[in-house]
Amino acid sequence: LRPHIWLRCVLEPDRLDMGDILSTEDASVREARENRAKERAMAPGPTGWKVDKVFAGKIRSYDKWYRGARSGIDKKELEGQVEVDELGILEDQQARTSHGGTGRALLHFAQESYTRIEAIYKKSGAEIDFSRLIAPGFGENISTSCGMNEHTVCIGDEFELGSATIRVTQPRAPCFHLNHRFSCQDRKNLLSSTVEAHCMAGWLYAVIKPGRFKVPLQIANRRSA
Repeated sequence: LRPHIWLRCVLEPDRLDMGDILSTEDASVREARENRAKERAMAPGPTGWKVDKVFAGKIRSYDKWYRGARSGIDKKELEGQVEVDELGILEDQQARTSHGGTGRALLHFAQESYTRIEAIYKKSGAEIDFSRLIAPGFGENISTSCGMNEHTVCIGDEFELGSATIRVTQPRAPCFHLNHRFSCQDRKNLLSSTVEAHCMAGWLYAVIKPGRFKVPLQIANRRSA
């Protein structure tokens, strides 16, 4: 990511959405920026935002991946009460330190983005495992379909989930695990690069107040930095 963009993220978090952080200067991004105001206006906002599903997974080895990579990307849906602490969902694991920690405790990915990804790859003709384009294909912990995305959610936003409070910390920086998971080996159309370029890689949370919640769950409140 470009250093001056990250500097803006630190100095002016209330003026940045995820798209501002992830964007690169090309025609597709300029078009996305023109539509950003429309997306914000169309999003129902906190009173209409809700969490549809929550997922967690254990670390396992993938022998067919690069050097037998270990990952917790394969997640399962949780039912009943979900408990989170400073490191995220209690049942969830991450194999790499860059994939977890207090500032990256939870990963959120919008269900609508799977439809956009499918359209992009069908148009390009690049090979990808379309069967995985459904939650939690990207290894997300939180899944929504209510208009929450990289252009309507901002760094510094805080949300109440039951008795827990979470805060948006940064956009996700997708790694090579996505390319292996979706059998995407075309170097010109790698999934990790494509979702980052189109500003739909997901975003991360810190858990400000540990607590419990049950899905589906209406997001009770939103506080912006």
